Amino acid sequence: MKGIQQLRESRKAIAAEMVNFVENFPQDEKWGADQDTKYQNFKADIDALDRQITAHEETLQMTEDQQKKVDASVADLGLSVDEATNHQAKLKECTNAWLRGGPENLSNEQRTFMRNEVLRVNNAMGTQEANNGQALTHREFVNRLLEAVKSFGGMRSVSTVLATDTGNAMDMPTTDATAEEGEIVGENSLATNEDTAFGVVSMGAFKYSTKSIAVPFELLQDSGIDLESYLLRLMAMRLARVQNKHFTVGDGSNKPQGMIPAATVGHVAGSASTIEFSELNQLIHAVDPAYREGGNCSFMFNDFT
Repeated sequence: MKGIQQLRESRKAIAAEMVNFVENFPQDEKWGADQDTKYQNFKADIDALDRQITAHEETLQMTEDQQKKVDASVADLGLSVDEATNHQAKLKECTNAWLRGGPENLSNEQRTFMRNEVLRVNNAMGTQEANNGQALTHREFVNRLLEAVKSFGGMRSVSTVLATDTGNAMDMPTTDATAEEGEIVGENSLATNEDTAFGVVSMGAFKYSTKSIAVPFELLQDSGIDLESYLLRLMAMRLARVQNKHFTVGDGSNKPQGMIPAATVGHVAGSASTIEFSELNQLIHAVDPAYREGGNCSFMFNDFT
């Protein structure tokens, strides 16, 4: 069987021959069935070589990935190369059997192997290192979690939530008739025509994730605190934190359009470090009374402000 380099050289030669055939075909002659057959043969040969080259590349990649797994087993488990190779082969056999028929498809030997593998992984992740959970199962454990907290703003608390049945983008109709006004019409005179304009703002759909947290079952059992409730609350805060940031300063590129980039600039203070009352007053009156009189206007400040 040809090696991958030989295949690439063969493809290059056929491609050059095909280009030469097309470019040197006489312009005053009609492209007929014979020429089309020859061209299609060139194309079929190149497609076949491409598939063969891809098969070589995928085989090389799988071989390289498998070798990395063997090397990792040698380093992590203290096995010889032969033992690590055999370990990876068994793991692959068990995985294939489970994918094809579920847990019932595993032999007794495979069940024992996988049970030991799960215990080994859980022991390594759950209770052997302090930052992975050892502190939660210490024999002199205080059943309270010392948790650091940090505020992440309240943009969602002043947002309007619109629930949808699908994840499709939502179009919000808009109109700006603030410059339109009526007129005085003389007796027996016709009124002037002036249509009003409508627009649309498209609100895209974005899928947010809390990011996954791997928690061994044994850690949930042995922990002296309600770890499950803490993790659920942590995931909720993760979502709230990233959404609050995007709803505030998102630029609209692969993320929501934030309030600050989209907002109209009102009064600009003379200094970023010293803000006077008169400037706050000018900022208030930079908002049209039609909005201020609605009773929904308020300031949103950073604590340092």
